[in-house]
Amino acid sequence: QQEQQKQQQQQKQQQQQKQRQQQEKEPAAAEGAAAAAAEQEREAPCAAEPAAAAAAAAAGQQQLSAAACEEWLRSLLQDSSYTRPRVLLLLPFRSAAKEVVDAMLQMLPPGFQVLNEKRYRASFGPSEEGGAAAAAAAAAAEQQQSFLKARRPRDFRATFGGSSSDNFSLGIRLSSKSISLCCSLQGSDILVASPLALRILTGAKGEAKREFDFLSSLEIIIIDRADIIALQNWQLLKEVLEVCNLPPQRYTSFDIRRLRPSMAAAVGQTDRQLVVCCSGRSSRFGALLQSFSANRRGCLQLFEPRLAAVCMPLDIPSRDLAAAAAAAAAAAAAASAGEQAGEAGERSEAAKAVAAADAAAAEVAAAAAAADAAILEAAEAAAAAGQPRGFVPATLRCSRAGAQQLFCLVSCKAFKHTQRDLINYFCSNVLPTLGGAASRVLLLVNSYLEICRLRVALKEHCISYTTCHEYTSNAKLSRARQSFLKGDVPVLITTSRFCFYRRYRLCGAKRIIMLGPPCSAEVYVHLVTESLPAAADGAAAAAAAAATGAAAAATGRVQGSVLCYFTAFQLQGLEQLMPLRQALQLLQMPKGRVVALS
Repeated sequence: QQEQQKQQQQQKQQQQQKQRQQQEKEPAAAEGAAAAAAEQEREAPCAAEPAAAAAAAAAGQQQLSAAACEEWLRSLLQDSSYTRPRVLLLLPFRSAAKEVVDAMLQMLPPGFQVLNEKRYRASFGPSEEGGAAAAAAAAAAEQQQSFLKARRPRDFRATFGGSSSDNFSLGIRLSSKSISLCCSLQGSDILVASPLALRILTGAKGEAKREFDFLSSLEIIIIDRADIIALQNWQLLKEVLEVCNLPPQRYTSFDIRRLRPSMAAAVGQTDRQLVVCCSGRSSRFGALLQSFSANRRGCLQLFEPRLAAVCMPLDIPSRDLAAAAAAAAAAAAAASAGEQAGEAGERSEAAKAVAAADAAAAEVAAAAAAADAAILEAAEAAAAAGQPRGFVPATLRCSRAGAQQLFCLVSCKAFKHTQRDLINYFCSNVLPTLGGAASRVLLLVNSYLEICRLRVALKEHCISYTTCHEYTSNAKLSRARQSFLKGDVPVLITTSRFCFYRRYRLCGAKRIIMLGPPCSAEVYVHLVTESLPAAADGAAAAAAAAATGAAAAATGRVQGSVLCYFTAFQLQGLEQLMPLRQALQLLQMPKGRVVALS
């Protein structure tokens, strides 16, 4: 009985424990049911897209959580900046800016509205309506005729045709159905300006009032014709690039929630593209990219060695222009001959000499017109045969003209001492041999600073000289050219910048010495073909070309030599004068040895 009682008590205790356990499990189950219900409520939005979920499951992809989706949307919305301007286009001349803007207007879709076009035409060019178009055409034709009369080459006419002002700025604002010209710079999308105009607006370091906030949000900077801008004022361009993408001084209204992280961190230049377009490579352009191109994707340079030393195509006039020039020359010759016959008895000896000179000039013009016609025929025959036009290096053109081209490698240990070593070598080895009326040397240097360095050495050797540079007045230029032509001074010093902007015929030189390669191949060709004296058989060659139509004799022949001193750091300058392989061969020559270019 006692054992039975103990068993009954144990059974009761077990039942009580089971009851207590069941009571403890009921709240946990209730909490689990509530949690499951809440989870179902949270997953209800995702269940609203069963097709997307099924597709993701079929593809084996994992759906993004709500937090990841919000982060992705936030990154898409962060596309704003401090100000509106996004693109900056830097150009050297107002005429170049007009060409770019006109090309942009031509690319607009039909029905696109152009606002403030009359104001733009008034600022950058005459209007195309009414008599203004005829006046503009007449002015352009007169300018081209003056260039042709002064024998300016084709690249000069293409560069300086139109307005050559270097102080201009233009704001362009875009919308869905219209484009507005001449807008304020702060409210524009595209800025077209010159470095000088922007430098005037932004100011310099140390000035109290500076305004460069409109350049804080640029995404693309395009520097077009950088080789011409380098001949204007390279320091202005660098000062403008220094203030681009800097945090604004005064914050205007912008949505800080949509601000780009790079802008907020003051490193907006890492998302900016810098595009530099030029006619050839230069150490200046490389240093510019290294200093102001901080794009996180790196830098890319496109270079075509085959086109590095190519000048503008030969000045081949159209058939109508050649015929008109020949007719005008014939009419002038006939009029001059008739006038001489009618008034021969009444004229003095001086007047007869002037008339004879005019008649000779008319004959030369007629021969030149016939030579141009022969060149035109030869060019058309070459084009019909499939031969390329214009791909002729500068040195080859000068060789065909008859000039002797010499090059000499000068020792130099550092790039920053390039000009100093060239001048020292010239003063110690070449300058003592100059002097006297028989020298007749045209000396070309890169800048006006080299002229200042040479003056002391020229005075020490008692060599009389004259200068023609960009800071010389027109009256002094005329006197300097006349004195050098007559042989009163044996040395004429000029600069590459002066030759590029003026393209004067510095006649009277028997040889040309260059302290470093010139700024462009066109300047090299112009100096060699226009400054050296004509060959003795030049007139006979022109007459033979007019009679036989031979294009080879139609180009003017010169006699004389050109000697170019260079260092190993000026390979990019030699690339603009000759093929790259030939320039590399010159760098392997012994230093101090003069090499003739065949």
